Amino acid sequence: MPKRILLVEDEAVLALSEAEILKKKGYEVVTAYSGEESIEAVKSDPEISLILMDINLGEGMDGTEAAENILKERDLPVVFLTSHSEKSYVDKAAEIVNYGYVLKSSGEYVLFESIRRAYRLYDHESDERTRLENEVRAKTEFLENITENMFDLVALTDLEGNFVFVGKSHEILGYDLDDLLGTNVMALVHPEDYSYVEEEFIDFLSSNENKKVEYRYKRSDGSYLWFETLGKILTDKNGNPEHILFSTRDISERKQTEKSLVESKEKYRLITENASDLIVQVDTQFKPIYVSPSVTEYFGYMIKDIEGCNVLEFVYPPDRKKIEKMIEEGANKKEKHFTFTHRVLTKSGEIRWLETNVNHLYDEAGRITGELYVARDVTDIRKLEQVNKERNEYLEAILKATPNAFFTFDSQNKITEWNRGAEKLLHYTKEEVLGCNIDEIVSRQDDIVHEEALSFTKKAVTGESVPPTETLRYTKEGVPVSVIVAGSPIMVDGEFKGVVATYTDISQLKKKEQEVELLLGEKEHLLHEVHHRIKNHMNTISSIISLRTSNIYDDRSRGILEEVQTKMKLMQNIYQSLYIGKNTENVYISTFLAPLLHDIQNAYIDSQSISIHTDIEEIEITAKQSLPVGIIITELLTNSIKYAFQGIDGGEIHVTIHRDKENSGFLFIDVTDNGKGMPPEVKEKGDYGFGLTLVEGYTKQFDGTMSISTGEGTRVRVALDLE
Repeated sequence: MPKRILLVEDEAVLALSEAEILKKKGYEVVTAYSGEESIEAVKSDPEISLILMDINLGEGMDGTEAAENILKERDLPVVFLTSHSEKSYVDKAAEIVNYGYVLKSSGEYVLFESIRRAYRLYDHESDERTRLENEVRAKTEFLENITENMFDLVALTDLEGNFVFVGKSHEILGYDLDDLLGTNVMALVHPEDYSYVEEEFIDFLSSNENKKVEYRYKRSDGSYLWFETLGKILTDKNGNPEHILFSTRDISERKQTEKSLVESKEKYRLITENASDLIVQVDTQFKPIYVSPSVTEYFGYMIKDIEGCNVLEFVYPPDRKKIEKMIEEGANKKEKHFTFTHRVLTKSGEIRWLETNVNHLYDEAGRITGELYVARDVTDIRKLEQVNKERNEYLEAILKATPNAFFTFDSQNKITEWNRGAEKLLHYTKEEVLGCNIDEIVSRQDDIVHEEALSFTKKAVTGESVPPTETLRYTKEGVPVSVIVAGSPIMVDGEFKGVVATYTDISQLKKKEQEVELLLGEKEHLLHEVHHRIKNHMNTISSIISLRTSNIYDDRSRGILEEVQTKMKLMQNIYQSLYIGKNTENVYISTFLAPLLHDIQNAYIDSQSISIHTDIEEIEITAKQSLPVGIIITELLTNSIKYAFQGIDGGEIHVTIHRDKENSGFLFIDVTDNGKGMPPEVKEKGDYGFGLTLVEGYTKQFDGTMSISTGEGTRVRVALDLE
């Protein structure tokens, strides 16, 4: 049986031509006009054995994307048949398949040779894939045996301890996989653990028994992790030792915890004996178990006065409920420690601030047995925080104006701060401008700029923000600079403290705007010139065809040239409609069709006995859709004029174009005449001439339908999906 090829081409005429070439070579051909249609064709037709794919398929999915989707579902050879020879297209196609990339201009020999080679390469690769799949299956079973013994990490070595396979270990250790393969497991062991691990490894090999070892292992950044490793010797099918499987768990956190426990005990002893901070250990009833000497000195109480009391009684009453709630919530959430700030009362009645770190104490069963409080006096810090609050909010407002030039001034418009950005923009140093009037500095005796700057500062010092405004300011040398000015008042606890202002230099941007305006003017002039030349070229071609037609006496040849001239006029009308319209991407059908109908009537109708009636809605279509739609209408109309009224005196043709009321994406084109009707055998067999074949091809390109009704005349309806 002949091999079946799926041809993917969005241009109907090209698809018809390419399909005929392939059929003559003995191939069966299935045609798809879009990437989406090609995917459905492959799903529905299992006999398709190769795909000839155009890259540029118009709107929607392109050829490379369609090929990728097809290959996800089915393994087929794909040969790209395209007009694009650019490197980007070739590289993109090569990433998807390697069966062929053929330029449409290469000729039939190159196309058929590429198809033959693609089939041969596909058959060879199919055999190779089968062999590789068998190998992968065997290796997969081998790795499954490894993963059955895995804790967290897994590695496989030879009997000398050299890595031959590494699982997640290289991610945790920070090494690239290639860096570990071939490395001996002992190479990264901590020097202090090396002798111990080496002895255990030797004993493991000699005893052939599983062994668990704890040691430190080096990471790529030089740090070490604690590992717990279980080793197992793997044998070949004859029972001979072949590899060593290491299953490893990271126990660094556990080791750190053990170390911290030991250190904590020692630290606790030293802190309680020497710390100047306040340290109190209480039971679950908040009664003291231990009180450091500093506590009695701080509160003024003796230790005997504190014993047996609830320590929360010394908290300043307004803060007591808040502290009790925080401690309760911390216990419910099982938080081991947290910090809060509160006030306390001394024996003399003085109120002081403490920052207290609360640590819950637990027994082995996880039950809370008490709490440890470590506190420090932050009364002086709180006072400093209040003093510095104004300064912090002041600096915070300044930071909001960065990164451009910014400065601050007071209610008298006197400059109080001046950053480097301001120095760079206006060329004044900070020392030169501090205490100077900002309006006089930036206006340089320009009355208009001075009045504008003064209005901004007046607004800001009354507590209003100055929105970003484009204006002029002067440098130290008197040079005007285009800037965007913005300002914001600095308010602290509702009190005005000054103004922070920003200048953004836009002089370069203004210069670029002028350059862009100049380029746009030049481009507009160039477009007018190009339009003029294109119109002249189209008129010249049309005139040449007209002159040539006048010297041809063969009716068939004359008719072909007249059809070509009609399509030239159609393109001229579309081009003119796009040029004079506001939208260069879309065009109304009526704007290019009305003059075309007039030209057809003059060209084909010798007398007024045949009349053409039109009912055309105001329908906007894309520039790309306009030519196929125009050709469809032209072919249907000229067919009626030429054949419907042969031997009949007089007749009418009605051309109706409208959108589907329920689905605006569908366009209906109806051409109806009251002529003698189409021969039945033409309709039944679909044995159309060139004109109707072209109409049918464009109809399929738009996923549409063409229907023909005959009786008292002929009616051809074409429905197009333009979405």
